[in-house]
Amino acid sequence: MKRVLIIVFLFFFLLTFYVIINRSLGLFESEQNVAINTDIGKWQVLINNASIKTDTSFQVTNVKVSNEENVLEDRLAPGTEGYFDVTIVPNDTSVAFRYDLTYSWSGVNNSYIQFLNIAETNGNTLVRTGENTYSGIISLADIEDENTVNIRFYVQWINNDNNNANDSAYGLEEKQLVIPVTIHLEQYLGETLVPYSG
Repeated sequence: MKRVLIIVFLFFFLLTFYVIINRSLGLFESEQNVAINTDIGKWQVLINNASIKTDTSFQVTNVKVSNEENVLEDRLAPGTEGYFDVTIVPNDTSVAFRYDLTYSWSGVNNSYIQFLNIAETNGNTLVRTGENTYSGIISLADIEDENTVNIRFYVQWINNDNNNANDSAYGLEEKQLVIPVTIHLEQYLGETLVPYSG
């Protein structure tokens, strides 16, 4: 009798074990066959009408001068102020992104031609994140509303009588004011823009 009970117990134990293993393998196999379809976010941005992916560098040579009755149009001269624009268009983009604009003043050989300030003309926040770097974020709302971001750099040429010889030499050579600008783009993941403390 004891032997029969042991055989019956082993039979039910093996049957239970077989059912559990069979169902577990069935679940595992069904999970392997799941298909996932997800669209990949597009990324295309225009900087001053040129398509870029992550970084671009260019030189600004066209500074618009504020109305000045004693200087020809679009000519920077002592005592004038002007500006140049950088336009960012999230042309075919489906992700929010951060941009960092870095300008170089090293090619301007006249200490009285100075960077004045920078502003985003359509009201978004621009943060100074480096000595010569300004950063901003283009949100999904900006992209959905097809907002163009226009960043305006203001410059001035201070009229100082002690610098007339240098100013004249600059003018006699008919130099162009050349300002290199580099723009870096990356997907925005919610990080905070940290202001420059230098």
